[in-house]
Amino acid sequence: MSNSNQYDAIVIGAGLGGLSTALHLAKKSMNVLVLEKQPKVGGYAQNYHRAGFDFDVSLHVLSAMNETGGLRHLFEYMQVLDKLEVTEYAPMWTSVFPDATYRLPPREAGHEYLKMLFPHESAGIDRYVSSIRAIIEANTRLYWSGEVDINNFFPERYFKKTYHQLLKDCFTDKRLFGIMGQLWQSTGLPNEKCAANWAAE
Repeated sequence: MSNSNQYDAIVIGAGLGGLSTALHLAKKSMNVLVLEKQPKVGGYAQNYHRAGFDFDVSLHVLSAMNETGGLRHLFEYMQVLDKLEVTEYAPMWTSVFPDATYRLPPREAGHEYLKMLFPHESAGIDRYVSSIRAIIEANTRLYWSGEVDINNFFPERYFKKTYHQLLKDCFTDKRLFGIMGQLWQSTGLPNEKCAANWAAE
């Protein structure tokens, strides 16, 4: 491209990653060009209509949008949060077993709901929740400020563990494995292959 020297950066692809990268660079006062081959931008954050129905391409829920959530923090930093209408989804998800249905409420209510249903797993549920929180909090500090004690970096203990191993560290009840492991399709890998740190996020 003969005029490429007019830009500080060229981003290929206007999906979520490309748009986020371009906005981040633009906030650093860089002159950015975004190239996209499709007629619409957004990548997986689009929808299409067919036979009277509206289909999501992929994106239909945003996690970590609570007050301290990493994604909410990112949207605030990129100055787009006030342009979004955020609706909390409750229950977070529903698990249907042959003999029972579980509807997990969000955040603290979900923690207590699981302990009420599985009192014999209360200690493991507490361990699971505290581990997930510690991973997210440490990763968030590392990403935003870099101010972490690298010698006591909690996520390090899960660098080489899968999400399935994290579940095994906390639970013995197979139903809890099913309830807390059912969102593996969002991570792109089965729990036995997905990195624990990535699943925690």
